[in-house]
Parts: sequence; C-alpha cells; structure tokens
Amino acid sequence: MTGKAHFEKVALLKERKTVISTPGPVGRRYIERWKSCSVGLPSHTVFSQGDGIWLKDVDGKVYMDFASQSAILGHRNPRLTAAILDQMRKSGLSQVHGLARQQIEIVEKLREMLPPNLSAGRFYCCNTGSEACEYSMEVARAYTRKPTLLAYLGGHYGWTIGALSLTADWSESRRFCLPLIPEIVHIPYPYCYRCPIGHDYPDCGIFCLRYLENVLETMANPEEIAAVFMEPIQQVGGVVLPPREYVTALKDLCEKHGILMVVDEVATGFGRTGKMFATEHWDVPADIMFMGKAFGSGIPMGALAARRGILERNPGFPLYREWSPVSCVAALATIEELQSRKLPEKPAQLGDHMIRALRQLSDEHRLVGDIRGKGLLIGIELVKDHEKRKPATEEASRVAAEAFKRGLILGCVGTHRHVIRLTPPLIMSREDSDRAVMILDEALRAVEKRVRE
Repeated sequence: MTGKAHFEKVALLKERKTVISTPGPVGRRYIERWKSCSVGLPSHTVFSQGDGIWLKDVDGKVYMDFASQSAILGHRNPRLTAAILDQMRKSGLSQVHGLARQQIEIVEKLREMLPPNLSAGRFYCCNTGSEACEYSMEVARAYTRKPTLLAYLGGHYGWTIGALSLTADWSESRRFCLPLIPEIVHIPYPYCYRCPIGHDYPDCGIFCLRYLENVLETMANPEEIAAVFMEPIQQVGGVVLPPREYVTALKDLCEKHGILMVVDEVATGFGRTGKMFATEHWDVPADIMFMGKAFGSGIPMGALAARRGILERNPGFPLYREWSPVSCVAALATIEELQSRKLPEKPAQLGDHMIRALRQLSDEHRLVGDIRGKGLLIGIELVKDHEKRKPATEEASRVAAEAFKRGLILGCVGTHRHVIRLTPPLIMSREDSDRAVMILDEALRAVEKRVRE
C-alpha cells in the first residue's frame, strides 16, 4: 500500500473527471532532447517511476499502465526486485562460459509448467522473443530437412530479419527491408469479425482452412513444408481469437502432412490469457513453443521448447547461447510469483468482468464494432460504420489520446491501427478495471462528440 499511496491512487480514483494536460514542461524538455539525438515512436511523456499498475512521469503525473506486455507482475514487484539485486551482488550481469546453476533451475521450472508433450522434450535458451522465433525457424528446418515455412497474415513474430520475414501485420513493418528470407508463404488467419477472404463465420464452414488446403495443392507442396507458425491469439494483428475447430483442424492437417506446428507465446504466455499459455485454451499440442517478453518481467529472456526428438536430432545446432544468471533469477521469480499468488487464474475472472462491462457500454458508442479477448488480453475494434465495418483508424488514435489525458495508457493495434488493446498487469484489481472502463467511456464520448461536430 505504501507505493500506491505514494502514487496518490485514492486521489486519482476520487477525481473522476480529472483531465491531465500532457506533456508537462519537464517532459517536453526531455522529449526535445530525445528528438535531437534519436529516432523512434513519438511519446506523450517521459516516465520516471513505476509501482504496481501505476506509472509516474517526470512532471509528477500518474497513469494506469494498460499497455505493457512484459510487466505482468506490475512495476517494482518486491520478489522480482529482491531476486535481481541479490544475483547482481553475486555475479553481476556477465554471462558465464558454461552452465550456471540458475540456468538448470529455470529449465526445470519450465518443465513443471509446460503442456505434457513439451515438458517431456528439450529446451533452448536465448535472449528475446525475436531470437526465440529465429531459432524456432532454424530448428524446424533442420529437423524436417524441409525449406518452406507457413505464417499468417496479420501475424507479428518479431523484428529481427528472420522473424520479420514471417511478420505480416503491417506492410510498413517490412518496407525497405527486402529481400527477406525466402520460402515463406503467408495464409489468412481466421479473423472472423473481419474475414480477409470475405466469408461469415460460422456459415463459412471454416473456409480459411479450405483456402490453406488450396495453397498446399497449388503453391506450397506439403512435402516441402517444415512448419506453420501460429499465434494462438493474434495480438498486434488486432487481438484476434481463432475458432477452436480451426485450430483442431489445422493440427490434424499438420499431422497428416508431417508439418510441425510452432506456437508463438511471446505476447500471450505466462498467465496473460487466464491460462499459463494461451495454446492451452485450444487444447491442441504444439511441436515447438517459443516465448519471451513476460518470461523475465522486462529483463531480456527468451526460450523455445520442443517435443522430444526434435532438438535431439541436431544436438549441436543451432549454436548454444547462454542465459545471464540475472535473467534466470528474474524468470524464476516471475514464475514463482505467478504460481504462489495463483495469478494466471485472475485474468480469467477479471477479463470476463471487464469484457462484460465494456459490452454493456458498447450499445452507447457507435464507434465500437467488436469487443473480444481472453483474460487480460482484450481488444476493442473501432469502426466508422457497423455495416461495412470500415476501420476507424484516426478515431482509435484519438480515443487512446483522450484516455491518456485522463491517466490511462492504451495501445492501438491491428493492420489499420484501429483496435484498442488492453494489456494490464495481472495484479490489477476490480476497482482498477472499473476505473479503466470509466475512462474508456469518457474517451469514446469525447471522440464521438468531436466527430458529430
């Protein structure tokens, strides 16, 4: 409670209509210094402190963080902080040439928590989710001796050159980076609200799977396909959930043709969706799973897990990478905190509560086209009209800005950046959830009023 009191949580909750003018004078000076020496995404402010779900900027203004994907334990978690500081005193940040005790402990911890087919297999360590994706690509090709990889339109797999070759969430992401890695074929993701091939679920009979079968017949011979890379829930693509029957049928198709199913849990793993890993919602065993982001609660950490027999076929490939002992203790502390506080159970309850509250508001807001999600990964798709579902890109940006003024940090995702994404820390309370919904209501009203005028 001390940290929350420091961030004046009670005062913020009471002042329901408080509008924060941003950025403040100190923040503006920092932003100008940044612009003079660097490039990157524009920022509305500069943060100096964090505690729980709260962030404070250099001007002393307070925000609820509903945009961080790695801070699943919130900011400045005591167990995580203590573990990192203790390991820093023992070894510093340096990696060791050989095994560190913590590397063995984290692999054993992963074995306890992964789905059975993966926990019986082997693990590979690296530093980030993008690296884990790259190594998954190498492992799949090396194991199958096949060159072609399938990935999804709308998918986001990372920013390194291999992961970017799979990525197809936004054409701007790949611009000026060509040529990318060859032998990658992109297929439609089952985005039922905005079907990329113009069908309506469930009357379509999962037409996107028949589309994939047609791709195998005409363009990508299944005898040459090593793996299909799939996010169990597309998050940068717009928080898109596939129908259960699609995932089941996809797995059957993969097994029929000897294609590996590789699952990307970088953004959905470690309790975010109400399960330790989002793929558990579909109850379909993956051949390879890779992870990152929340794995180390912000400390760079990545890994892939493969079912038994895949990594053993090429024991010296790819080259071994060591985890830093500090990264390992951060990951251990993250998992221990998740398990001891049963935090993966919390998103299932809070997420349902929040989605219900948002849907109750949706009838009052003509901009809201669809609300969807699992656990505390929630998307609000904004449209200009409900019949044609034209993406409301500018309006989504304005809603996020209005929410920010009121102390709520959100993200905009989707190919057209028209989906408001909510990814709060798992430690959030129902009071925090209700406060966020209230701010979203105010932000939507402000933008809709401006549109009418």
